[in-house]
Amino acid sequence: MTKKFLGINLKRKSFFFRFLRFVVSVVVISALLLGISVVVKEASTFDSGKLSGITSGAQKALESSSVDSGGQDINSIINELASKIKIPDLSFKTLFSKLIRQAAKKVISTENPERKVLFHVCILADIHQDTENLTKVLNKSKNLGCAKFLIIGDITNYGDVASLQGVKDSLDLFGLEYYVIPGDHDLAQSTGVDNFIKVFGQDYQLVDISGVKFLMLDNSANYTIMDSKQMAWLDSNISNADYVVLSQPIYVEGLTAPFNQIFMGSMRTPPTEQNLIEKQQAVKEQGKFLLELIEKTDSIKAVFAGEHHKSSELTDPVREDLKHHVIGAVSSTVDTYPQSVIQTARFSLLKIFEDKTYSIEDVIIE
Repeated sequence: MTKKFLGINLKRKSFFFRFLRFVVSVVVISALLLGISVVVKEASTFDSGKLSGITSGAQKALESSSVDSGGQDINSIINELASKIKIPDLSFKTLFSKLIRQAAKKVISTENPERKVLFHVCILADIHQDTENLTKVLNKSKNLGCAKFLIIGDITNYGDVASLQGVKDSLDLFGLEYYVIPGDHDLAQSTGVDNFIKVFGQDYQLVDISGVKFLMLDNSANYTIMDSKQMAWLDSNISNADYVVLSQPIYVEGLTAPFNQIFMGSMRTPPTEQNLIEKQQAVKEQGKFLLELIEKTDSIKAVFAGEHHKSSELTDPVREDLKHHVIGAVSSTVDTYPQSVIQTARFSLLKIFEDKTYSIEDVIIE
């Protein structure tokens, strides 16, 4: 009897231990899967800049745990992530380390492939008839390989024909292929685009450079909305656009004052007359419409504007893959002050890659 019951007890114990091992195995596997999912999630949100500096020859370095990534080796990156996720067990840390190394290799192979540059474009803004600085820009650009030039107003201070023609003559002297849109200063004398069109031919256009399309808009006027003709043209062409170029910024939230108050529909001195208040409000509403239209057009990767005399970059609040760039000023002065009180004079070098993506950098005028 005792043996019988002992046999039953032994069987029960054996079954119990097998069941316990099964439960423990399930828990361990579940924890492992959970840990991997956390690692993947954290790795995907981790600052890619710390990994993006790893060059194409880094795989070997990764194997030896010594890789230069902005002054930080791969071990310190792993330790930082491990600390952030609070992984206590050494074996899990070893697994974590392997996973992160694989993630780093993935960054090298897929996130940052070697992109081939298709062409370079020089973008100029706010020349303000400073032909001396303009000449410096054009000379400097010879070594930058710019295929084309995109020029954003204000080209002049007052928009008179003589000043507009003077800037055009300086551009033509270098035999460049360039495209120009006006700023509000370029409309002053004729209170419209008449003088500008007389000199440059047109105030908005679609520019195609090796299959990459730049939609250049004229939103320069204060108190006057973009007319129905241009808006109809915009509607017909925006779906083909890769980039938008305009005079006055349409998104400035996040910039410091006063630049966060300078945009399409704003005025340095707000109007007091009711009819002007209403007109400027209409311009502001049209600016909001433009922004929403651009945000809905997935092919558009960036918007380039002028006006601020200070370069900046913002990420669109609706689309993280859409950037808003303001180009710095070519002019050596801003009103009666030297340009350097805001920012040194400069222009931008735009690199377009074969996949139509881009990079942009400031070029200082010395």
